[in-house]
Amino acid sequence: MHRRNRYNTPPNYKLVAKVSPELSLLLNDGQLDFTSNEAVRVLNRALLKADFNLNVDIPSVNLCPTIANRLDYLHLVEDLLDAASISYRTRPVSIYDMLHDNWTFIATEIDPASYESAHGNVATNGLNDQIQLFQIESQNAPLLSFVKETGCTAIVCNPPFYSSTKDICSRKAEKRSKSRTNLEYSASESIYPGGEVAFISRIIEESEQLREKITWYTSLVGLKDSIRPLQEKLELLVPRPTIKVMPSQIGKTKRWVLAWTFHNLRKRSHASVIELILPENITDPKEWLDQQFAKLGITALPDGHYQTSYCSWNRKFQRLQSKNVLPPEMPFQSKDTLSLEMQFQALVMGRTVEFRESEIHNREDLNSLVNHLRRKI
Repeated sequence: MHRRNRYNTPPNYKLVAKVSPELSLLLNDGQLDFTSNEAVRVLNRALLKADFNLNVDIPSVNLCPTIANRLDYLHLVEDLLDAASISYRTRPVSIYDMLHDNWTFIATEIDPASYESAHGNVATNGLNDQIQLFQIESQNAPLLSFVKETGCTAIVCNPPFYSSTKDICSRKAEKRSKSRTNLEYSASESIYPGGEVAFISRIIEESEQLREKITWYTSLVGLKDSIRPLQEKLELLVPRPTIKVMPSQIGKTKRWVLAWTFHNLRKRSHASVIELILPENITDPKEWLDQQFAKLGITALPDGHYQTSYCSWNRKFQRLQSKNVLPPEMPFQSKDTLSLEMQFQALVMGRTVEFRESEIHNREDLNSLVNHLRRKI
């Protein structure tokens, strides 16, 4: 599991059940029967409410998204880039885009019922400005046509793993012997002629045409045997893209994220991350952070970064401010010491806030800001 995944510490089901009467009825001495599809569905609805304040309908005929797995995928994409826009094939829950409130999404779906369900979930949670949904009319339509003109930073894809109903049955039988879970799938989200290799191969073929229009092409891979043929297909492209295979394991479930890019990406020397973990009594981490920034005169920029011209959390600055001495009126010595031009990102993921500096020389200043916020908790 990714180090930033909040579910590295398993949830306390009794606490989660406080926001879900449904879940409390299914608990047996604080434990849940994971062989029950309904129990898994109710648990994930409850986790979305308790940890992300999302009210989500998960249709009983569809795959129930396991929240920890989806978060792991997003964290791996975060490691590839500081994203501004993500595009991918959605599901009836529209789960990936709902879990990350610092990105904007373009999501597509071919199944009409799944599209309507995802549309309802987005509207119910007031995310229409963050998430655009498009319905693909034909299975043979280009998968990435919606970004042909505008491009995007990355695509996220959870492809159909299986090639046929027979393939599903044989793999389900194998899973039951190894796993305690028993999940249901609809045909449209689980079956594609040729399985996941054929589906991801279509994305590879389209990526050869789009190339730099998208910074990172990524897809979840469910079967280890699928990785090698997909890598070989990517290695045949000219010029050859940069290829990454990133493992993800939640409990006994192993997945891989296949990623490739046609961009010549230079390694960032300043890509350090400073983490701030907020306590449970802060019910809305984003609102709390915005309030703290407002008190410090830190402003939000249109591109999602934050900016400040003064070290306003410094005690010397605050002493002068308490005497109604404003920055332009501060003595030269103080102003010179306290002034700075700093831009940074603050990404809220659950109760964890990740701070990333835009310039390497701001690292010490950003660290002092985070320490100030820690003292405010």
